[in-house]
Order: sequence, then C-alpha cells, then structure tokens
Amino acid sequence: EPSGPSRGAIVAMAAACGVGAASVSYNQPMLGVMVRDLGGLASWVPTATSAGFSLGIFFLLPLSDIVERRTLIVLQLLVLAAALALAAASPGVTVLLAASAIMGLSACAAHQIVPFATSLAPLERRGAVVGAVMSGLLCGLLLSRAVAGFVASHYGWRTMFWIAIPLALAAAGLMAAVLPRTGVLAKISYRTALASMIDLWREEPSLRRSALTQATMFGSF
Repeated sequence: EPSGPSRGAIVAMAAACGVGAASVSYNQPMLGVMVRDLGGLASWVPTATSAGFSLGIFFLLPLSDIVERRTLIVLQLLVLAAALALAAASPGVTVLLAASAIMGLSACAAHQIVPFATSLAPLERRGAVVGAVMSGLLCGLLLSRAVAGFVASHYGWRTMFWIAIPLALAAAGLMAAVLPRTGVLAKISYRTALASMIDLWREEPSLRRSALTQATMFGSF
C-alpha cells in the first residue's frame, strides 16, 4: 500500500486550508453592514485583507524553505485567531483595518499547507492528495461568503469573527497534531529564499501562465 498521509491527516489539512481561505472572504458579504456600523472607511476592509494576503504570499511563503513547516503553519493559524479576535473587538475602523491586514497576512497558512501535502504524498497519490486538500480550500472560500452573509444580517458582523476564532484555533491544533516535523529544507538565507522566486518566474513558463491567469481572474472578481 502506498505510504503518505493518512485519510484523517488529509481531511485535517483540507479543513485547515478551508479555515484559512475562509478568513480572507468573511468580510466581503458583510461589507454593507460594516459600512453602516463604522462609516465609509470600512469599505477598505477587503482591500486591507487582500493586501495582507498578498504580502503573506510574497514574504511568508518563502519561509517554508528555511523554517520548520509545521511550526510555521501552526504559528500563522494562531496569529490568525488573534487577528480575528482583534477584528471582533475592534473599537473603530482603524483597528479593524489593521486586524484585517494581519488576518490576510496569516491566512496564507492555507497556501503553506498545500505544498506541504504535496511533499508528504508519494508520486502515485500526489494528485489525489492535492485535489482533496484544494477541495477544502475552495469549500472554505465558497461557504464563508454564504455563512458570513447570513450571520452578519441576523446577528451582526462581529459575531462572524467571534465564531471564526475557535475554528482557527482548532485548525492550529489539528495541524500541530497531524503534521510531521520535517526539519529545515534548505540552509539558505531569507534573502536567497526571496530571490529564488525571481528565478522560478524566469525559468518556469507554466508558473508564469498560471500566475497571470489567476491574477486576471482575481482582478475581474
């Protein structure tokens, strides 16, 4: 029988990916309620979240090569829980914007989990494992909007963030429990890890096509 992550570990990774992805999307259907509560400046909340997420992709993902992966993922999910708490308790729009940026920054833990799952799976199971984990991520994106819109319209936007805190903490606990320690993948500097992304962009045409396609899709969204 092929080795690799167990079915339970795959489900746990999918769930954690869903929690991380959902945290980026909660604010979108709640935006009208936030603006009515806090004023027009609250309309920048999704922008702050997306900006934080972009910074996380660029500056935190390369850390997975030079920092132990399980530790990095768990820490990011704990920071996500703290950011959700800050957003739920925010006294005004300035704190909410800051919390949203941190939320986006730490939610990129979901994109740490997907390549981790790839590295854990043997070649013959890799497609199935990545597909299952990505399904969790996509479900988180889709379900978060429906759930957040319902919760915000009936109980207020802060309630959705309070509900999301134990989900983020549970995801952190799951990852601490099921992910193996892999050690440091490369003994290189952080600057070298960042620079390697430029090399990947130059050397991998499929990466360029995928990145441009996704950028266009997200821009149209």
